[in-house]
Amino acid sequence: MNRISLQRLRPFLALAGILSAGSANAAIITGAGVDTTTTHYVIDAASSAVTHDPGLFAGTGPVAETYPVSGGFDANLSRYWWSYYLDGDPSGLQGEYLFESTWLTFSNAHVAGPTALAGFVFPDYFVLVNGDQLSGGGACNIPLGPNDFCSGGTLAGAASLTGEFAGGGISLHGWDPVVGGALFEGYSYSIAASAVPLPGAFWLFLSASGLLGILSRGKGAGTCHRCAAG
Repeated sequence: MNRISLQRLRPFLALAGILSAGSANAAIITGAGVDTTTTHYVIDAASSAVTHDPGLFAGTGPVAETYPVSGGFDANLSRYWWSYYLDGDPSGLQGEYLFESTWLTFSNAHVAGPTALAGFVFPDYFVLVNGDQLSGGGACNIPLGPNDFCSGGTLAGAASLTGEFAGGGISLHGWDPVVGGALFEGYSYSIAASAVPLPGAFWLFLSASGLLGILSRGKGAGTCHRCAAG
């Protein structure tokens, strides 16, 4: 019987949870928007690979295989922002405040590899940007404003991602389960890519978006109520 490693089981050990979002009556929204910058990345075939894990089988079965990959994708870096007054201050006498967060999404992905990787899905969910660090997957990993809350855990078997911006490029490491596949079947990946061309505005935007939370633009200091359990 095949041995089960902790690394293979880790994506499935999280407790199932329920996502909820709604008004917490903590702020009076005065404005909102999304500012997005998009750039194209080319995957470095020499340092990128995807591993297909066929899952669990009784007796002797297929083993995990790792394959080099190439291709490219677009990265959409978005700053979500909300301006607001504190609840109970409809005229903004205590000042106007700003809540913002930065997120990354991917589009137009093309990953070239052997037919064994036909089921691999490039990350298609929101990825939180915190400085130069990336994290994705989980029930609460979505843009939420100052009046929103989110509770619950990662659904068992959900995709997950970590990564970073570094040296004009991006690195992604994660897990993508096969929907409808064998038990614990999925793809783990490590992808390094470089921006082509390197857009100065993209990196300026990234550095300017490092503040995550509430920034006061008025006379007082307020509190934004947001609860998240990932």
